Amino acid sequence: NVDTLIREPAAVANVSELDAEAELPLLPTNFFDLYCPGVSPQAQSLFEARTAELQTGQSQILAEQTREIAVFRLGEEYFGFEAAQVREFIKVPPLTPIPCCPNHILGNANLRGEVITLVDIAHCLSLPMVEANPLSPAIVVTVGEFTVAIAADEILDVQVVPSSSINPLPSVMPRPGSDFLQGTARFATRTLSLLDLEKLLIEGDLMVDEPI
Repeated sequence: NVDTLIREPAAVANVSELDAEAELPLLPTNFFDLYCPGVSPQAQSLFEARTAELQTGQSQILAEQTREIAVFRLGEEYFGFEAAQVREFIKVPPLTPIPCCPNHILGNANLRGEVITLVDIAHCLSLPMVEANPLSPAIVVTVGEFTVAIAADEILDVQVVPSSSINPLPSVMPRPGSDFLQGTARFATRTLSLLDLEKLLIEGDLMVDEPI
């Protein structure tokens, strides 16, 4: 009894040693050993492959249901495009003017040893030109073979937008530059215009191929 154990500490020590030496049964940790004992290796492989397919399918469905949009401001209007096209956000380094180029080709910048052309897309959208100067914001984008920096008045956010919340452009009285827009969405209390950036760069007179 308890009184005997208290009076005989050696007995307590013996009990502790016996407990320490007792071997606990090992429990299976593998899923198949726990829930499907005896299943064949072929069935295990089939089950694991099917699980991977389902996980990939769920990820694809989630990606199709949402779009990650980089949001920025030109003048008083908000615009956005696919965040996957963004390489980085920067402050504009000192610019070197490019001879014989239109005004919206703002110049070349040395970005850590790489020459990047800074462009102003505002003219494509019938907006006033961006007042780009050293340390003003810009977005370096890569679309296909093109890597350029886009001047902005303000870089706002990267936002996940449900695809179902994107509205088509109105067919009546389209706004200037609507050829380069894919639709609209909400950003806080404002309306955000989604850009077709690839079309804008290719057809928006932003690539200079005139001889100098």
